[in-house]
Amino acid sequence: MKRLFKRYGSFVVGIVVGAMLFAGITALAVGEIIGANYAHESSVIFDGEVLELPVPLIAVVDSENPGFLVNYMPVRGVLEAMGYIVTWDPDNNDVLVDTPIAPPTGAFSEDRDLTEEDLAVFEEAMQDLTGVDYEPLKVATQVVAGTNYRFLCNATVVYPDAETTLKYVFIYLPLDGDPEIIEIVDVEED
Repeated sequence: MKRLFKRYGSFVVGIVVGAMLFAGITALAVGEIIGANYAHESSVIFDGEVLELPVPLIAVVDSENPGFLVNYMPVRGVLEAMGYIVTWDPDNNDVLVDTPIAPPTGAFSEDRDLTEEDLAVFEEAMQDLTGVDYEPLKVATQVVAGTNYRFLCNATVVYPDAETTLKYVFIYLPLDGDPEIIEIVDVEED
């Protein structure tokens, strides 16, 4: 063992020291070009709604302009949160981005979670309705000359031990004017 170390020890020590110096110089060079990077608290807002991303944005500090941050986004997560379909083609090393299939003209969209704007339309239309409490759960919309809303709601008649049922509340919001209730119907069980 002593012989091996005597023979190769200085060589091994030289390689280790050289690797440490090279790694330090490389890190210094990269640090000079890119600067620090870290997960960033910024949000991506699409059509007025904050996108829920699977990973945070990465902020990179430009070392030549220390006050300047560049946000890098997880492209797949952003596109999928916007409703696009993202796949990988391993044969060609391509990322494929496809537009989602839109509902046919005149059809209601898929049910989705409510936004503050949806709730405001619902509350304004329902403000004078008494006798039944309606709790909106989901909403679908249909673009016409204005917007039709189909709210899926829990409905409970206002008396003790009343049973809760599912109802659709249809509301029309004209381009210029106040929302109005069109009809309230039972949700048909499949």
